Amino acid sequence: MTAQASTVKKNPFWVNFCNRVKANKRSAIILTILHIISAPLILINGIVYDVTYEKYQKARELMLLEYGYIDYEKLPSYYDFNEMYLVIAVLATIIAVCTGVVIAMNVFSYLYKKTLVDNVYALPLTTKQRFLSDFLAGAATYLVPFLTSSVVTFICCIIGSLVDPNWRDLGL
Repeated sequence: MTAQASTVKKNPFWVNFCNRVKANKRSAIILTILHIISAPLILINGIVYDVTYEKYQKARELMLLEYGYIDYEKLPSYYDFNEMYLVIAVLATIIAVCTGVVIAMNVFSYLYKKTLVDNVYALPLTTKQRFLSDFLAGAATYLVPFLTSSVVTFICCIIGSLVDPNWRDLGL
């Protein structure tokens, strides 16, 4: 049997790139979930804390002016910063960073088996094209979920500025 030239006009660089991105689809989904958990969770928690603490401070000042002292039992409870939200967000961020290592290992996984190395080297790609397609596929798999969570966080910022116009002045 003789080998025939391919009639497909697709660039081998893009074929390899798309195959690597498809191979890492699960990691990208997990990474998207982790990023969407971490960044907006910290931001929303800060906005809620800022709004409720401001109301608590106003009630405290009114009580001080009216009675001359502060009776903490009569004050409304303010949103106590729940450290668990922060711990969850930090853990999600740490796991997301570690997922980057897993993505890199998956993209270059053919280097661990001789049969796959021979198969990949048989592709009509130069070494530079092969590395760039693999690298860019890993970078895209890692950066697209991050950019997605950035959009969600930006939407939370807009909502936060509508709820409390002064929250940006506090360094959040």
